[in-house]
Amino acid sequence: MTGMLKHYTVLKPKARILPDEEAAVKGPEPIGNLVGQFLQGHCRDFERSSEVLDVWEQLLPADLRTCCRPGRMERETLVIEAPAGPYLYRVKMLSEQILERLNELCPRSRIRKIRICPHSLSENETAKP
Repeated sequence: MTGMLKHYTVLKPKARILPDEEAAVKGPEPIGNLVGQFLQGHCRDFERSSEVLDVWEQLLPADLRTCCRPGRMERETLVIEAPAGPYLYRVKMLSEQILERLNELCPRSRIRKIRICPHSLSENETAKP
């Protein structure tokens, strides 16, 4: 092993991030400014979600509306929550039609996939076959 050179990587310590002196002089940021910045950054997500909620009643047959609900939106996927069993199976069978109808009614939502997750029924939800 006398003819081989060994290479070592020298790690430099990470630089400390010091608080901005100007911000320290100004004091804490008002909560209204922080909320405004958050809303501006998430405005498009809120719009997409509200569009889907606005047309939700038109997407499912009447008997499924009482026990199924929109869950969340994950990028280009809408998660629909349905009770386990025949309701979940039925929503899965209708998922392509639901997706087509959703894209007709809300083309800006950019939903490309529907995922169905099981949930248990609460007291105010009814499951009548």
